[in-house]
Amino acid sequence: MTDVREPNQPVNDTMKRLDEATVQLSVTQLLGEIQVAIERITFSGIANKTPQASTEYVAVLDELLEGDISSDLLEFIHWLASKNAISMLSDKTGVMFMNHCTKYYREVPEVRFITAVAIPAHNRNNITERLRILYPSPARIIYEVSPSIVAGFVIKERSDQVDRSLRKCMQPLIRRALKNKSLSGAIHG
Repeated sequence: MTDVREPNQPVNDTMKRLDEATVQLSVTQLLGEIQVAIERITFSGIANKTPQASTEYVAVLDELLEGDISSDLLEFIHWLASKNAISMLSDKTGVMFMNHCTKYYREVPEVRFITAVAIPAHNRNNITERLRILYPSPARIIYEVSPSIVAGFVIKERSDQVDRSLRKCMQPLIRRALKNKSLSGAIHG
């Protein structure tokens, strides 16, 4: 039986799997981690060893990448090993994969949802679901904590920003109070 998939279907399947495994990572972090993985795998020569789907092989990969690769990207690398496709992250093929990822992710929007405190996972899931209406996958929705906003949230995407933080709401009130105080000080002063 002949494979009737498009010539780019294996690449599309691989990128889809990469997106699914790493959707929580920023593009910058993802590309940096892919770069580290390619360097480590290339210089170790592990891509030439088989069988890649074995427990021992995966343990060597884990040890090689431990501490420098997120569990999300490691999940994708394990998937590649299960397909005997680690060579995709090695030598010239690895450089081509990195170039492809760089071009692909250059256009992927990153939406930052910033709050004063960490949001529990179930709330993040609800927020992500709602943001996906405006920012469908493969857009990256990154959660950040910044105590300086006091309460509420800020959503940033490139140069656009929605600021519903207490800090933002208080700024006009503080300015008005300072202005009134300086006026009353000048009158009574």
